Amino acid sequence: MSKYHLSREPLIIAWDTSTPNAVVVAGKGEAVFSSREFKASKGHAGWLMPVIQEIIETLGINRSSIEVIAVGTGPGGYSGVKVGVTTAKALSFSLDVPLVGLNTLDIIAFGAKDVFDTIAVMIDARQGLYYSALYRSENAVPERISGYICGRTDEIINSFERQAGKEFAIVGELPPTIFKSGDNFGFPFFEGFSCPKPSATLKAASHALSEGNLASPIEVLPVYLKKPV
Repeated sequence: MSKYHLSREPLIIAWDTSTPNAVVVAGKGEAVFSSREFKASKGHAGWLMPVIQEIIETLGINRSSIEVIAVGTGPGGYSGVKVGVTTAKALSFSLDVPLVGLNTLDIIAFGAKDVFDTIAVMIDARQGLYYSALYRSENAVPERISGYICGRTDEIINSFERQAGKEFAIVGELPPTIFKSGDNFGFPFFEGFSCPKPSATLKAASHALSEGNLASPIEVLPVYLKKPV
């Protein structure tokens, strides 16, 4: 049994700093009360807490009013993932509130679930590689139907094609050269989903909470997908 005793609809503050575009959001259920989206940069430790504090002050509450903390655990940039998760652990520990870990690809899937029945989320892992996962998205909650992978675009597409045929769309990021050549592997592609958005982050956190996916600070770990050698 969890040691945490939460209200029926607890106040959640969540953030994801795994991609170049970071987000911090606070709300209850799917209702966003306040949020900030901003360009991430090196030195996350210096600016993440001030943004979190700004959200808290905007709501006119004390930190003690926060009942749940949720954090994007990656995959993504090493520094961003590390600082985002470390900050969440520290705040969860200091406030003695539960921590919810959210895979960054899952968060993006929540935001993109209405564009197609099956979606492949892809975000840039650099060096010609991408982080990706495949989701069925026709229901209210996107269902992941593949593992989380890191690979070249063609490897990812071929793997998902074997699993889902041609019946999926790509969301997130693809190499600019693909658009210049006019070749997107023959699949629908939807831009604008290369990073978590406030509403999607809160929805993912609220769903995880409804599923009972609460953890202590020591149980939530960053996700660093191993890149192929």
